[in-house]
Amino acid sequence: VGALAVAEHGIDVGALIVPVFGAGVIVSRLALGSLPDRLGARPVLAASALVEGAGLIVFAISGAESLSIGALVVLSVGQGLAVPSLGVLAVSGVPERQRGAASGAFFAWFDAGVGLGGPAVGLVARMSAPDVAVWSAGIAVAAVVPVVLFSRQALRSARLVRA
Repeated sequence: VGALAVAEHGIDVGALIVPVFGAGVIVSRLALGSLPDRLGARPVLAASALVEGAGLIVFAISGAESLSIGALVVLSVGQGLAVPSLGVLAVSGVPERQRGAASGAFFAWFDAGVGLGGPAVGLVARMSAPDVAVWSAGIAVAAVVPVVLFSRQALRSARLVRA
């Protein structure tokens, strides 16, 4: 859908989408993967959702090759930081003897979400347009931010509400 979205704007970067995204995710996880440990998983997850959402939206509406590739890099960094943050949250508060099971459950559901996300975005693209599907995905990703920051657990951790 991403290649179709940028092609609608006359941009021919479809062949670069997967390699640029993959490289961006790998590099960001290696270079920045310790951020959830140092800064906290919730704030890093919120920032990554904003970054990833912005990358998707800019990618969907971009009219220039360089802007599309830049948005793709931004998107990949957001995605690269989301997984370590989500992984930390998945095992936080879980007894050490159950962390393997918690990690397994987290990654099973994460993979299911990724597997179902593609067809869902494809369905939106078929019902509307590829660029609409991509920027809709960007809005959906960015909508995670208030959930992450203002969930009862987050507010309890910040001591803004009583347990």
